[in-house]
Amino acid sequence: MYRSVLAAYAVAFVLALAVGCSAPQPTPLIEEPGAAAGDMTMDAAGMLEAVEDTVTTGAEAAPAMEAAEPEPDPVAEAMERYDALEATVEQLQSDVDNLNAGQTVFQTELRSLEGRVEGVESSVEGMAERILSRFDNFDAEIARIRETVEDMPPPMPTPRVAPAVGQTTPPEPQGPARDVEAEVALQVDAWRQAWEAGDVDAYVAAYQQYASVTRYGLVEGTVGRKRTLNVEGLRTRMERLGRQYARMEVLVRGFRVVEEEGRMVATFQQDFSAWAAAGDLPPAYTDRGIKTLAFVEQDGGWLIIKEDWVPVQP
Repeated sequence: MYRSVLAAYAVAFVLALAVGCSAPQPTPLIEEPGAAAGDMTMDAAGMLEAVEDTVTTGAEAAPAMEAAEPEPDPVAEAMERYDALEATVEQLQSDVDNLNAGQTVFQTELRSLEGRVEGVESSVEGMAERILSRFDNFDAEIARIRETVEDMPPPMPTPRVAPAVGQTTPPEPQGPARDVEAEVALQVDAWRQAWEAGDVDAYVAAYQQYASVTRYGLVEGTVGRKRTLNVEGLRTRMERLGRQYARMEVLVRGFRVVEEEGRMVATFQQDFSAWAAAGDLPPAYTDRGIKTLAFVEQDGGWLIIKEDWVPVQP
């Protein structure tokens, strides 16, 4: 602004000098120096007034220019955006660290669970091997039991001898000793044959009225959820299997019988196969598991009071 004022003063001064020097002046008869100087003074004063007006106008306009808002600084804006972006990246990094920590905990728990599952599988496989070491073929064992029963001679009558005076009469023998294991084995074989024949009534008749049946489902070869059935639920399931498959086969291997708390408990490996049509070569469904049947004696026979089945890998 000050440079503009000085420049205006300089221009006005030069113009004043130029006008004063170039203007023609009449030659008076009697020179009046004071009058001539007054005219020149009047002309220079006018010029200075014009310059002052110009300077005043520029000074009045100057505050308006100073009041204008400053232009935005692109560098400052870029720095602000960078700071915001850096804060976002730090937050994302923190979130990623938290996710990694959670994933590490999950992987540790998963490895622990896998270890426990492998331990259970090893225990089941070991139990299956111990069971299979008893008998190689249940059918052969059943045949042997039947042959033994058929070849058994009838009991011989025992001669009566008069007891001595004062001696009590000993109880008469009631025939040969019972082979409870053989009786349970025959009952298991009848249960198996009823299953294969699709005879639901005969199959369900092998169970006591309040029997409990526990089984695990299979989903694509993996052990699924545990299911517990009563006798009526078991009947419904067997009827559904009869409608679904044209032929079923049940193989029993590694059969053994032990007495536990007044019950006879039969344990064996069960191989089940089912065909959708009678002429199909490969079965539509197969599974293998360890079957446990607990029997109680009732009405002169053995009935299943509890059944458990745990699948094993073929």
